[in-house]
Amino acid sequence: MRNRYRLEIRMDAAVACLAACVSGLSVPAFAGATITTFDPPGAVLTHPEGINASGVITGYYEDGSQTYHGFVRNSDGTIISFDVTESINTAASAINRSGTIAGCYIDPNSVYHGYLRAPDGTFTIFDTKGSCPVSINSHGDVAGILHKRDGTSHGYERKSNGKMAVFDPPGSTFTQTASINDEGSIAGNFVDGSGESHGFLRTSDGVITAFDPSGSQDTEPAGINRYGEIAGSFQIPGNIAAYDGFLRAGDGTFTIFGVPGDNATIPFAMNDKQDTAGACSDDSSPAHGFLRTSAGKISVFDPPGSIETIPLSVNNDRTIVGYYTADGFNFHGFVRTR
Repeated sequence: MRNRYRLEIRMDAAVACLAACVSGLSVPAFAGATITTFDPPGAVLTHPEGINASGVITGYYEDGSQTYHGFVRNSDGTIISFDVTESINTAASAINRSGTIAGCYIDPNSVYHGYLRAPDGTFTIFDTKGSCPVSINSHGDVAGILHKRDGTSHGYERKSNGKMAVFDPPGSTFTQTASINDEGSIAGNFVDGSGESHGFLRTSDGVITAFDPSGSQDTEPAGINRYGEIAGSFQIPGNIAAYDGFLRAGDGTFTIFGVPGDNATIPFAMNDKQDTAGACSDDSSPAHGFLRTSAGKISVFDPPGSIETIPLSVNNDRTIVGYYTADGFNFHGFVRTR
């Protein structure tokens, strides 16, 4: 699965590395853009996940004892770390316009729980065990993944009033949500009985529509904007290392695109202006970051010294956040501004 929202997998992965002192470094990325790198104090792995309209960033980091903590990076660069009470690992996955954060934590019994963190630092814990939020809209509605004890995974929507609806597209053996917009529509992917991944759109009335670009294999949406436009990627049949990006318009039509010269183009986020951010690579190099504007212009970028760059979120100002590594072991956050 290419979907970046599998927080529980990343939290369980042990990354043996030493902290690098790169916090606060700013350099020109390309004409008109600046990249600032950062790490929370004590971090050996930094993983920014989301940025809101005010430029506030959230994510999680691993410390030297292999414990995960959530963090907030304000627009002035100050960083606040946080943990849910009684958690052994805390991760943050998304932040909305008001600064409310959605994420998950692991309790001492290794059970996952969802939470919301208000701007004043107070927490709301989800009653349903096994829930892992992945996205939150401006109203406080959350989309997430529910892992049950029988090993199955399902999509869910949690309204701001706490009401939760669990769902699966017809024929799904595994359901994974990716994003929820302000209209309450959710995009994600599901796996059918043959092991093939398909995209889905669930509208606010609960109606689910499955979709795949023509001639595609393993479709995985990554984001949906306020207009119901969906960005994602799919595998090109016959080449397990080749991926193209797609944009699905509100009327269901597709635009397929790829970064010139690369055989893998994987969007991870889209804003309301239809700008997409993601990663691209060719056969001989690790991933680079890219920005594709609504006009179709593509720019490729990397933080200084990066050998792999993974952008994960973009706001309406085209400010992009993600992580990168310069040595394959130490991972650091970056924010790219115009």
